[in-house]
Amino acid sequence: MSKALFLTLTLTSLGACAGSLPPPATSTEMRHRDDARVVFQASADLWKNEVSTALHYADKLHGSFQRQGVAPDDIHMVLVFHGEAGFHLLNDASFAADPGANGRTTNPNAELIHSLTERGVRVELCSSTMQQHGWTEADLHPDVIVVPGALVRLTDLQMDGYAHLDFD
Repeated sequence: MSKALFLTLTLTSLGACAGSLPPPATSTEMRHRDDARVVFQASADLWKNEVSTALHYADKLHGSFQRQGVAPDDIHMVLVFHGEAGFHLLNDASFAADPGANGRTTNPNAELIHSLTERGVRVELCSSTMQQHGWTEADLHPDVIVVPGALVRLTDLQMDGYAHLDFD
């Protein structure tokens, strides 16, 4: 097949597909207010306003959804932590003992973890990360859920229609 014919067929088929796409949302319009599904991935030790970046933005997004008319029961949010971000989910004693705490005696994320889970957000930690760091469930904030593997969990949630937001 000649390049010109291939290009013509490709552009024609792309044009046919473009007609079936919904119009883009404006900056003030939210078109999907029911069954909002979001999964956050956090693997780096990143901080925003003295708390975990992923927890910070999950809190902001949850509030934004509600302000834009999404009912609390329609917000389905999961935060999957692994790698160096895992220590953000430790209880106070284990957090203080971690070299990354930099002298802090309590986990500054504890209150936000609890607030998010009270609103139905799932905060999860990869068991492989726990094993690599020598942590047990007793080292974790009590609201944290342990999952067998972060990447499998992320894949599964994306296949269930969750939008993937990466905070690394």
